[in-house]
Amino acid sequence: MKTSLISFLIIFLLCTTVVSAQQKNSYKKPDYDSIQNSYVGLTYVPIDIISLDGRHITNASLKGKVTWLNFWFEACPGCRNEFDKLNKLYDSLKNDPDFQFIAITYDKKETLLPFIKQFDLHYPVATVNSQIETDRLSYTHGYPTNIIIDKDGKVALVRWWLMEREAKYGITLQDAYKLIAQLKAAK
Repeated sequence: MKTSLISFLIIFLLCTTVVSAQQKNSYKKPDYDSIQNSYVGLTYVPIDIISLDGRHITNASLKGKVTWLNFWFEACPGCRNEFDKLNKLYDSLKNDPDFQFIAITYDKKETLLPFIKQFDLHYPVATVNSQIETDRLSYTHGYPTNIIIDKDGKVALVRWWLMEREAKYGITLQDAYKLIAQLKAAK
């Protein structure tokens, strides 16, 4: 009896170790967003904006690529804290034909251009007419909010922050890369 129990425990520990090692190489996407547990899997809300570099962004332009949407504003300390991590993410994926990145703010273009230069933002930025519109596009989650849209135009993830380490309401850069790769590989 004692030998059987010990054998069972050894086999159990070996199996859980193998499974745990396999799981480290993939991001386990939760089936909920970080705030209200309701948007994942839904078609992204209607969007029709123009980025500062002249790109027309609509729901149709979101399809066929994995899209990272970042919502922020100039006076937001948490938003500023993400800039370097977002630059790193964008720079590493900017030439990938299956990925696009758009940062969206309600700040005015006149103040935005010097701000982008001052903080050396590498990624495309679009501005909308009001905070109400930014709230609608970000599901009124506060700032910063990051939303990942899959190739079918459906919400894959909603998180507040791009984090250095794992946290309930954020996503790490490492996990972001894993999720983006999984979404790009999906049929």
